[in-house]
Amino acid sequence: MKAPDLTSGTIKTCDSDHEGRLIMKENFRLHVDKMFNLLFSSTSTFFSEFHNKRNTTDLCIGPWKNGKAGEQVRTVNLTVALQANVGPKTSKVSEYQTLRACSTPGQLYSIDVVSVNEGIPYADVFNIATHYCLARSENNSTDMLVFGNVNFIKSTWAVVKAFIVKHSYEGLSEYFQCLRDELQQEVSKKEHK
Repeated sequence: MKAPDLTSGTIKTCDSDHEGRLIMKENFRLHVDKMFNLLFSSTSTFFSEFHNKRNTTDLCIGPWKNGKAGEQVRTVNLTVALQANVGPKTSKVSEYQTLRACSTPGQLYSIDVVSVNEGIPYADVFNIATHYCLARSENNSTDMLVFGNVNFIKSTWAVVKAFIVKHSYEGLSEYFQCLRDELQQEVSKKEHK
């Protein structure tokens, strides 16, 4: 995804391969910096309220720190409510977030997130990778792409793997549908002020 660099006449490009399943492709009538702050600022009221509605507890957002090669990294820990009829009702999740070096305020934010679960069956055999690409588009709105991928870090039976993949993508789809709805409501509130 390309975002126009209005100051230099060049095009800023996300350097991610955008691997995995496309989970969300949406345009929001919010400036890209505002969108980034809603989703990735440690002081975002929107983000906290969104997780409260989802019965998330123990939300702990670490600060952005310098990583390798111009990247910024941080860890977010939370306990999420699970919808399964059988099994645990919550899972502890650690998100390892990387703001890629191609990110440019006012134009483009490229964020990789690796989510590691605890307290669910087979949690040690996989993680979930998501990639957010937030790019400034016409009229100062934001094009948002999100890709998701289930990564297996240990071998497991094919039937277990299929179960994990199915339920992981169902969970990602449900989460990002809720996020899309909440972001649209946020846009609507801003437009009616």
